[in-house]
Amino acid sequence: MGMTNTGTELSRWSRWAACITWLAAGWVMSGCMSSFRSPEGFQHIELVPMDSAHVNVTIIWLTKKGDAPLRLVGRVISQPGVEDTTTSHVIVTLLDRDGHELRRETVNFEPRQIPQRTRPPPPVSLFRLELDPVPLGTARIEARAWDGA
Repeated sequence: MGMTNTGTELSRWSRWAACITWLAAGWVMSGCMSSFRSPEGFQHIELVPMDSAHVNVTIIWLTKKGDAPLRLVGRVISQPGVEDTTTSHVIVTLLDRDGHELRRETVNFEPRQIPQRTRPPPPVSLFRLELDPVPLGTARIEARAWDGA
């Protein structure tokens, strides 16, 4: 004798799966899974990645562990079809609320040559910049990719 499915088992499973899915979606949307939260005292700073023709700054974040200095970290990928990224770099600018430049520094990403890949995920290069001391009044940090010397 085979078992007949009256639909009750299936509907219980569907409701359970839907509940788990909604809970997980809520958790993700609330930011609980994000490891890119700014350290205490720096959450007010807006972080703005900016692309160039050759490279894409995908994400930037601030990090500070214990007594270590505050650092800006970012991920860089090459734009589709670009084979040489060795002349590209990132210009980091700290701005106040009115858009006045407080500090500007140039940083290289590593590895300098980002390999091409046709399938996801794309190869990633990273850059790190020590920001201590952060100028008073810093409200925005831009990480702008720049091509050329």
